[in-house]
Amino acid sequence: MLDSGRSQSISDGEKLARFAISKSQFSRVTKKPKPNLLSPNPHIELSVSRIDDLDESTIKSLGDHVATKRGKEKSLGYAKLKAAQIKANSLTTIADEPPQHHANIAGWSNSDDKAERRRLQLVKAKQLVEESKMVFFEV
Repeated sequence: MLDSGRSQSISDGEKLARFAISKSQFSRVTKKPKPNLLSPNPHIELSVSRIDDLDESTIKSLGDHVATKRGKEKSLGYAKLKAAQIKANSLTTIADEPPQHHANIAGWSNSDDKAERRRLQLVKAKQLVEESKMVFFEV
């Protein structure tokens, strides 16, 4: 059991959030994230939060903490995914606390070629975009 009280293993039905801190990371019209929000570039893993059983104010607080760490005032919302969608795209979700409720999406690409690695990341990110939806925080 992790400090958050969550299991180390992540079930297929578990909901995950990738927080948006810039308007360039999503479309309000389509209510979809843009691929850059769901791509780990320049990293090899994508940081997400496990949000099952959390109320919206707690989720917003997690998002605002992420925004503050990245030099922004607040989170604007989040891309919502299920672990099964990540798994279906040949990716793995790994619990990684601290901070509480944190996880990483791994398995993007093992290519040593930076351009090829980026291309493969974008292919998978675009697949995740199609399977996710944006949830916006009230202003």
